[in-house]
Amino acid sequence: MTRLLFCLACVGSLSLLSACTDSSSLPPLAEGKELVVVTRNTPTTYYFQGDRASGFEYELIRAFAQAHDMPVRIKVAFSLPELFDMLASGEAHLAAAGLSQSAGRDAQFVASNPYLHQQPLVVYKSGALRPRSLEALVGRDMVVVAGSVHLETLSALQQNIPELTWREIHAADSLELMQLVTDEKADLAIVDSIEFSIQQQLYPRVVAAMEIGKNTPIVWYLPQDAHSET
Repeated sequence: MTRLLFCLACVGSLSLLSACTDSSSLPPLAEGKELVVVTRNTPTTYYFQGDRASGFEYELIRAFAQAHDMPVRIKVAFSLPELFDMLASGEAHLAAAGLSQSAGRDAQFVASNPYLHQQPLVVYKSGALRPRSLEALVGRDMVVVAGSVHLETLSALQQNIPELTWREIHAADSLELMQLVTDEKADLAIVDSIEFSIQQQLYPRVVAAMEIGKNTPIVWYLPQDAHSET
């Protein structure tokens, strides 16, 4: 509850949301108007328990919308590239899916104030060879979600470690990566610390090996023209 209140306080400061508009698609976002949000169906974002919608991001969205007297319409993307394509094409006012902030995303979209931080982790199956350095990742079958910010991290590391390779898994999430590691269809996976801490109970044999990259802010993203009109 404390974390939720903290997050709501941060999200409540997003005055830029009231300026979001796209005359070619959605109407301007304003008090009382419908808020259209694109997210992903994962345990840490948005899912259904029976006939009831739940998830941390969903509760955050709903609280923000209620505070501004806005009905909410949720759209679900099946991959991160699809999520950002929907946002760029004006199909949603904002994207909220536990999104890590990155320079690449900031160049294309407008970021909210951060409301949490998470650390990328390299995970492996307990009993297998644990990597303890970046160099130890070389030659291992490492998987990453296609379109994730981890690709930026890996590309930067590859400048100094040219032999570093990885596989992008399309239309996937961290659950699927952890399943691949559990089934020994991958040696390693890169997942975010928050998702890992929540989902590890489903995959108890998948354990953290090391941190990789920087601690990253989690934000909502809006289209580039979010500042352009009021």
